[in-house]
Amino acid sequence: MAAAKRRRPWYEDPDWRELRASVLRSDYDRCRKCGSQDELEVDHIVPIADGGDPWDSDNLQTLCRRCHRAKTGAEASGRAARRRAVRTYRAACELLPADYPEDRRRLRHHLAKQVSQQISEAHQEQEAKRKRAVARDQDRVAEQERERQAAREARAAAAAQVVAESPTRSRRRARWWSKRRSRRQASP
Repeated sequence: MAAAKRRRPWYEDPDWRELRASVLRSDYDRCRKCGSQDELEVDHIVPIADGGDPWDSDNLQTLCRRCHRAKTGAEASGRAARRRAVRTYRAACELLPADYPEDRRRLRHHLAKQVSQQISEAHQEQEAKRKRAVARDQDRVAEQERERQAAREARAAAAAQVVAESPTRSRRRARWWSKRRSRRQASP
């Protein structure tokens, strides 16, 4: 059985809910990254784990669930890479003699480069996944719009066929609409 996700206490606070609603309104109920309006969440730009203020509205943004998970995953992998680098550095420093500070500086520099490269690769991978998902969503929306347009055209063709089959009925309907319009224009 998986452990339940630990919720921060302020998420239950009415002030948080009000702040969340204002952030959603300020972002026009759209994801800042992909523009989606589905499954919106409010994200801390600078994560709380990295020292971000949970109550600062400038530190909040609206993201859809997919973009939020991608961003959070990239941040978590970056933190994990930093922790691994620190452990590696400490283990290597224990092996080095204490009177070789230059070797420690080189080691620290090498590990910092390695960590930044790992973080960059994780961000690139997450961004590529997000772009593929956005492209899939756009394709799905375009297909739905094509289907709606085909349905509209079919309805218009059916209506035109009905009008062609019964000209007296369409003339009566046209007279009725014109009388109705004239009555509306005449009334104050």
